[in-house]
Amino acid sequence: MQAFNVDIWRGEKFYIAKCLEHSNCFTQGETIEEAIRNVKEVIELILEVRHPWVIVHLKDELVEALSVDKTIKLRSPLVGQDGSFREGLKGPARC
Repeated sequence: MQAFNVDIWRGEKFYIAKCLEHSNCFTQGETIEEAIRNVKEVIELILEVRHPWVIVHLKDELVEALSVDKTIKLRSPLVGQDGSFREGLKGPARC
């Protein structure tokens, strides 16, 4: 199972997700979760990787927004202090 680092930041209207290892793998979504789903699909299609793991790195303003704005809903992953999603101590979250 391959893991990819993904940066997510807020654009004017959408959340932008970009794979750090492959600059041609980027997308957007109306929510953080949608951006994660979309970038996984881009990785699967462009790099032909089935069920990739993504290690999500949120930009500073998004980490602050998650701690202040409770309207942003995330399912199971936890946000680490470094802004990355973690599932307990098991390693990178599978989104």
